[in-house]
Amino acid sequence: MIEKIQHATASSPEGAKGLVKGVLACAFQNMAFMLPTGLLYLLVKDLLAGSTSGRTAFYLLGCAACFALILLTTWFQYNGTYFTTYKESGTRRLTLAERLRKLPLSFFGKRDLADLTSTIMADCEVLEKTCSHFIPGLFGSLISTVLIALGLFLFDWRMALAALYGAAMMGNGSVTFKGVKFDLTGADGSNLFAKEHVPKVSGDKQCNLFKDAFSVDALGKLETKMHLFRGDNDEILDVAPDTILIPENADLKKAVFAAIGADKDPVSANNAFNYQYGRWNVIVWPYLNHYITNGVSPWVLLDSKYNETYGGAVWNDRVQLDVRSTIDENTDANVWRGRSRFNACFNDWRFAAIGGIAAGNSL
Repeated sequence: MIEKIQHATASSPEGAKGLVKGVLACAFQNMAFMLPTGLLYLLVKDLLAGSTSGRTAFYLLGCAACFALILLTTWFQYNGTYFTTYKESGTRRLTLAERLRKLPLSFFGKRDLADLTSTIMADCEVLEKTCSHFIPGLFGSLISTVLIALGLFLFDWRMALAALYGAAMMGNGSVTFKGVKFDLTGADGSNLFAKEHVPKVSGDKQCNLFKDAFSVDALGKLETKMHLFRGDNDEILDVAPDTILIPENADLKKAVFAAIGADKDPVSANNAFNYQYGRWNVIVWPYLNHYITNGVSPWVLLDSKYNETYGGAVWNDRVQLDVRSTIDENTDANVWRGRSRFNACFNDWRFAAIGGIAAGNSL
């Protein structure tokens, strides 16, 4: 890996190793920046449970530790990116100068020296900025995002479900939860939400991934698309969506309930009948808020009966949740514990379709 980095960035072995250290330093700095948020989460959790007594010292020490870690990681990040990069830039310029010194004079006689110098210096400056500002921050953010997401799963298991759906919405083929890799492809080998689902036997490719934001017209069009889903033998199915899944977003909630909550046409004053009225269940899922991009919120139509019958989103309780409690001998606190085992996957993609994803097709 070091040799590949050397070749890509025209750096020495020490410079390549320094770039790796810079990436790791940025990742640790990003995670340090998240520590105060985690501390705030614990504080709010204790406040809601009414169990903050005797934990003042814990939170004071936690604030001091967060401050110290942020200072420490920032210091490492600065040295691992800017200081190391500028030192390597000096080494790179000296290496180029040494190579130019060994070239025959005939090489320079056919070229404009001013143009050659400006080209070399411009390339060095681009590499310098890339290795100090862009590469460490980008890859450090990717690493820290994955680690922070795994850390969030420790707080609430429901984030695992949100991660499965969310990763599928983003077009990912798999997602890792607590060290276990979950496959996000269905029985057809494509992602749960995809622009092209190829039938096993015969028929045309089908799509359940669309870019349209929610509206009355988009709701009707997406419902129609699902009604026309066909099976692997090009047979007509009985897909009938009955549920709308949305993130916790005020504008989207207003639009959804305006579209389905009145028996008259919501987009005009002509008192036309609203055929969407009374036909939908609405689930507001705050965990989907992570996937709101550029002000456009994802929205999903689900057929709950089809999902249950044909196993669209499969959740198997391998070991049923067993909850028990014990009394702490020192504090008399009632301590609750739970244990369960499960697996999850997607099977038949036809139970769901999604809108509001920029990479999707138009309805």
